[in-house]
Amino acid sequence: GLAVLSRLITWRDEWAKTRNRPIRSLMRDDVLVEIARRRPDRVDQLNIIRGFHQARNVKVVAQLLDVLKEAYAIPPDQWPEPPARREDAPMTKALLDILSAVLRAICHEEGVSQNLVGSAQRLRDLMDYATGRCTERPIMLQGWREHFIGQKLLRMIEGQSEIHVSGWPGEPHIEITMHDEDAERHRTNQRAV
Repeated sequence: GLAVLSRLITWRDEWAKTRNRPIRSLMRDDVLVEIARRRPDRVDQLNIIRGFHQARNVKVVAQLLDVLKEAYAIPPDQWPEPPARREDAPMTKALLDILSAVLRAICHEEGVSQNLVGSAQRLRDLMDYATGRCTERPIMLQGWREHFIGQKLLRMIEGQSEIHVSGWPGEPHIEITMHDEDAERHRTNQRAV
């Protein structure tokens, strides 16, 4: 199932990239998972999958069946290893909730779909990068995402910013205030003295 899902994700990403479209415009994540779980090999089996809106697109269905056929032929020794289940500590979960809330608020205020920016896993990847658990630069710190929100969230994780809430309940607003690095250095030196 993981080998099939991995191949489907690659196919969907390539499809979206060549058309300059959001990846979920072809199909949602849950539909990909359902296809990988059911492992269809005929058109009629695809037609009954809930949420598969491309079922009437003959070209997409033909491509999808070809991708599935290739994925089914992958030998077991090349199947991806299932990721180890990770149990987050309570404070890690709390930080993930805060980052998610800030992401949701900024996307709302800027009129950008949160689905385009990042998921909980992308936030987790950012946290892993900030703590040195992972050295690969996460998607949240690449391209437009980095400038839109990635650097703000990274500075939050590193304790270099504050969250301010105002206007509740009529016009709620969340603002992230970045610490001035020189002022922060001065405060740190004062504490050391």
